[in-house]
Amino acid sequence: MHAYYGTDARLYQLLAGALLGSALRGRTDSQRRPAAAALATLVALPCLLVLGSGLLSLSPSVRGIAATGASVLLIGGLVGNDRTPIARLLSRPVPVFLGRVSYGTYLWHWPVILVLETVLVVDAPVVAVAAAVLSTALAALSYEVLELPIRRSAGLSRFTWQTAVVGLAASVLVAVTVVPLTLAAQRRPVLAAAAAGTMAPRAVVATSGRSARLPDDVDWEAVGDDVGAQRWCPPEEVAGCLVRRGSGPHVLVVGDSQAQMLAGMFTAMAEDHDLTLSFNILAGCMWQEALLNTEASIDSQERCTKARVGWYERALPRLDPDVVVLVGRPRDDVRTWTGVVQRRDGRDQPLAQAMLEATRETLATIDALGPRSLLVERMVMPETFDPADCLATTGKAADCAVPVPTDVAPSDGYYLTAAAESPRVFTANLNPAFCPGAPVCSPVVDGEVV
Repeated sequence: MHAYYGTDARLYQLLAGALLGSALRGRTDSQRRPAAAALATLVALPCLLVLGSGLLSLSPSVRGIAATGASVLLIGGLVGNDRTPIARLLSRPVPVFLGRVSYGTYLWHWPVILVLETVLVVDAPVVAVAAAVLSTALAALSYEVLELPIRRSAGLSRFTWQTAVVGLAASVLVAVTVVPLTLAAQRRPVLAAAAAGTMAPRAVVATSGRSARLPDDVDWEAVGDDVGAQRWCPPEEVAGCLVRRGSGPHVLVVGDSQAQMLAGMFTAMAEDHDLTLSFNILAGCMWQEALLNTEASIDSQERCTKARVGWYERALPRLDPDVVVLVGRPRDDVRTWTGVVQRRDGRDQPLAQAMLEATRETLATIDALGPRSLLVERMVMPETFDPADCLATTGKAADCAVPVPTDVAPSDGYYLTAAAESPRVFTANLNPAFCPGAPVCSPVVDGEVV
């Protein structure tokens, strides 16, 4: 994720373009190699199109580096030989104008997508087309009313090296003053703070009967780092999954980041009741063996495959748990998860059918091996903001509360149906423990950030 969103992880692309521009600027006509340039153009353009298509399964870092190399090669080829068919096509007025506003299009496209996904209920291709048209239109507008007036300003044109000096001085000043203070601050900045959390009425939060007051001495760094433990093991080395050995029943927890969030709770329960406890927990890795979350990185997908495919059949006889607790983030929203959650066998199924069948298949596998299954139902969690970030910004629990959903998640329906069909499958709703003030959940309960 950092490789995709982090500005510092993108600087190499800007540096590559600057270096290419410097190298090309110093070349004379006698140094040009038209044949080599034409070959570079012919090779680089298909490579760039393939990299941008998503046909290759690459990590964001590898994709970014490869796309940078292909872009440098393509631009160098076009400048080195402007008589190729590709160069002539890209020199026409429309591609030239799109190139001029391309950075503005890049800046506009993400907020446009966020707005479209908020106000429209449409498929991803429709959003993509609408975002391309709108972001390009906004980029053209900002180019005409903002960029060009600044570039052509007679007042600003009198300043050359002074502008560079002032810009450099301002950057250095911010780097040595504001940035260190921001990184060391205990209050974590957030864009969507109070506005995102105002879904819950203050009056309802106050009637929960439990303290929702935010303590003054919250260690926000500790809250941010408290994400739980990831732990898994190959089926041949099940000792790596063992958290503690006790005299009581053996509980195995399998799941994704939501199971990771509950790892501390399960560990405390195991210590209190002297249980044997094992984990197979990987963030982004669904407990259903047949399903793959393609939103995860390539490395994470590979680890997930090792931790799920064939794992139940080979590891459960060695671990011999009494109960397998299955915890997962609901991935029921068709708009969000269609195409992201896929069957490992390649079968093309609607999301709901794939989820239902995969759930039944894994439960049947566990049941055949002996343990009972406990399915944890959907936990109340905001999807649009981080409660800890909201609290750190506003300092008011009421501003960051969320309502309990009134609908039944499709995945909960699958779980409840499975429990009704088998006496060896059970469900658990943990929300009353985390959300004593239902129908509204406060992120602070009894003075503790939950």
